[in-house]
Amino acid sequence: MKNINRQTHIFIFELVIAIAFFALASSICVQFFVKAHSLSKETNDINISMNLATGYVEEFLNDPTIYQVNQEYIHYYDENWKNCHKKNSTYFIKIYCSDKDSIETIHVRVYHYHKKIYSITSDQYIKEDNHES
Repeated sequence: MKNINRQTHIFIFELVIAIAFFALASSICVQFFVKAHSLSKETNDINISMNLATGYVEEFLNDPTIYQVNQEYIHYYDENWKNCHKKNSTYFIKIYCSDKDSIETIHVRVYHYHKKIYSITSDQYIKEDNHES
């Protein structure tokens, strides 16, 4: 009887160790999956930010009069990058144009709440029109 009881204790002890090992391994795997998901979300946000910011810069380069100098423009987006109202926004894009010595500069910055996630600046020489009457 003692021999069977002892074998049962050893089996239960081995089973507990195996369960503990698999629990530890699974918790580590879950942490890796959470980190991978987080990195994927950040990468997606940066890609969308780059596309939107570059689009605003391209609009400016095609028509520099689209934005007034020394005025800030803000576009708001929700968590799915759809245009929305300020109070429902998760992301926002600030656009600011400046002018110095016939060179107009556009500054586009993309934010997730108040953390800057992307920024781009572009310059364009504006030829002054000298029309003679």
